[in-house]
Amino acid sequence: MANTAEGKAPYEVTISPDLCCLEISQNDFDCDSMQLRPPKTLHLGQIDRFDNKTGSVSFLFRNLYCRFRKGNCTFIISTEGKSPTTWKHTIVLNTYPPEDDEDYDQCAGLDQDPDRSCSPVDCAIKYKGKRNHYNTVTGHCEPVAKCHTRAPDRVTIIAYYDTEQNLCHSLDLNSSDNTVYLSELSIANPADRELMTSLLASVDGEKVKMEDIALDVMLGAGAPLDCNHGMQKGDVCLCDPGWVSSGLDSKQHTHWCDVLDDTNHQVSTGPIRLTYIQELCAIFALSVVNLLLFVGWILLVTFCLCCRNKCRAKSNTSEKL
Repeated sequence: MANTAEGKAPYEVTISPDLCCLEISQNDFDCDSMQLRPPKTLHLGQIDRFDNKTGSVSFLFRNLYCRFRKGNCTFIISTEGKSPTTWKHTIVLNTYPPEDDEDYDQCAGLDQDPDRSCSPVDCAIKYKGKRNHYNTVTGHCEPVAKCHTRAPDRVTIIAYYDTEQNLCHSLDLNSSDNTVYLSELSIANPADRELMTSLLASVDGEKVKMEDIALDVMLGAGAPLDCNHGMQKGDVCLCDPGWVSSGLDSKQHTHWCDVLDDTNHQVSTGPIRLTYIQELCAIFALSVVNLLLFVGWILLVTFCLCCRNKCRAKSNTSEKL
């Protein structure tokens, strides 16, 4: 770099990385995952008038998969002085071995590692978390499709994520045309297409079943209620403790509280009352405990008295001697 400007004012030169893009395919470039270090501006020093200066600058890209990559990196070079200038400089990168090098495997996909018998790379590591899905068909790592599966109520499921195809599909239950879903899926494998057709048919069947239940409930809105083991309150029945309704069937709107609830063990808020046998058992247990305590107390007193008498006898014997 040379300073040919008029005057004696020196120029301060800086360089900083701008953008790096990797070539994934002919129409696919990744400009997000490759970040150079250091990412900040480097000062190359000042260049005086008619001074020629040569130097080298290094920027690092830390990754476990540095071979077999193509792309380019753009750098911004700026000068500060009497006539500041800024321009961009692009460097083409290619870390592929020479074409006549036969020491590595020729892989079908870009993200199949030639150094490891063309096994898939770790997409999260190679692309810094920007392309985490490995496409087994193309052999490429792809960004994971964004998929919001639930409605704003956070309960209703409105979409699903296809982990194999890396696609997000909406579930429009108001549509009765299965071809809409199939056209979105674009499944090439006949077995997968047959499986998805079966799945959609079952979803439609459940939708019809729920519609029939809703219609049945609406038609029976004015029918008399049979509360069985319960008490009517408005349009519903309040079941007695231990009883529940049989569930969503054609009789739901007329028959209530007709099944014993073995799982609902209600806890009483009132005082606990023992049965007659329980009271007798409690009295007997307390009596036995009291008797054992009394006997133990007598044995303890007797033991103490015996020890006291023995001590006195020994004392008298000692005095006589």
